[in-house]
Amino acid sequence: ELARGAGADIVASVELSDGMSQPVDLTSHGLEGWSRVDGSCARGSGGDSAALAFAPGWNVLSSGGGCLRDDWDTRAMAVARVVPPSPVQGCSSLCVVAIHAPHARITA
Repeated sequence: ELARGAGADIVASVELSDGMSQPVDLTSHGLEGWSRVDGSCARGSGGDSAALAFAPGWNVLSSGGGCLRDDWDTRAMAVARVVPPSPVQGCSSLCVVAIHAPHARITA
């Protein structure tokens, strides 16, 4: 509802999870027809999640996700290379990232 009301083409979520590290399926929560990219991080008994969603008309060329640290401070990221419906400031493809910034430096 918020994404549609704001006219957003890209949505990011952090710590919106089913369980400890599985990102919520944004496409089943009002973003039907959108493409999604999940990033999860599970370490020991901890976990974290980040996700991206792209409005219809955006094409995801490649994507990934994972952990930003390799210790107990689990922090997730999701990244995608996408083609927007029309170029953005002359760029035919974009790299988009969602991160849950750690309290210390990124180590993974």
